[in-house]
Amino acid sequence: MNTLSPVLLFSVCTTFQVYSPYQRNWIGVLNSNLIDYLDEFPSPKPNPSTIRENNVLGPLFDADVPMSVHGFELDPEETANMVKIWPAGTSSAKEASVTLGEGITIKHLSDALSVLVHQSARDAARSS
Repeated sequence: MNTLSPVLLFSVCTTFQVYSPYQRNWIGVLNSNLIDYLDEFPSPKPNPSTIRENNVLGPLFDADVPMSVHGFELDPEETANMVKIWPAGTSSAKEASVTLGEGITIKHLSDALSVLVHQSARDAARSS
């Protein structure tokens, strides 16, 4: 079980106020614990088949998802662009592909994070 703290503190036990010192310290922490940070965690388990019968969580499955949040609406052109780039539905998510640097194409978005983390670690190692 991963017990690493997500908070990185400055030497006087305060949080960092500037990104560059934080990044340098984070790279050191990351490199000293690569197995803990880069190992693949088990996939989440599915909800139990009875979840929709639960008095608290069941109604969430029937709730309408709004097209926007009040005050954060997109204009019609931006809305059309978002629908084109991020089509709704599980089948669309499974069919999506992501092209990363160096010509790497990923067919499933779930694999993208793993590749990005490993590329970031590689790039950090090159720059140090």
